[in-house]
Amino acid sequence: MYISGIVITAFGVYLNDGAQVLEKGFFFGYTHWVWIVILLASLGGLYTSVVVKYTDNIMKGFSAAAAIVISTAASVLLFGLQLTLNFVAGTILVCVSIYYYGLPKQNTSTFVPGEVEKQKQPLVNNV
Repeated sequence: MYISGIVITAFGVYLNDGAQVLEKGFFFGYTHWVWIVILLASLGGLYTSVVVKYTDNIMKGFSAAAAIVISTAASVLLFGLQLTLNFVAGTILVCVSIYYYGLPKQNTSTFVPGEVEKQKQPLVNNV
């Protein structure tokens, strides 16, 4: 599924570091931290596919938004990230949308005959 991305990335690697890759190999310079990042990204992709398979795309979107908010909070606490007004407003919108998405669904498919008769009354009374 990602063959086009692999081709484009391989072309970029060849243009930027082609001689070094041919001389030392593609994986030269990979540390254990690089492999941990690759592993986490792979697990994140697998997790995303499980979420999409067993829930829906809307839930995936809200999960991603919640992950952004949580990781930003961790960045503030751990790394001293400075927040802007735009980010705080976006965070509030994300939290409100997550709240609304979690509300119980209302059944709109039921039909009450009495209410249909009320809707058929004329809008203007001729008195």
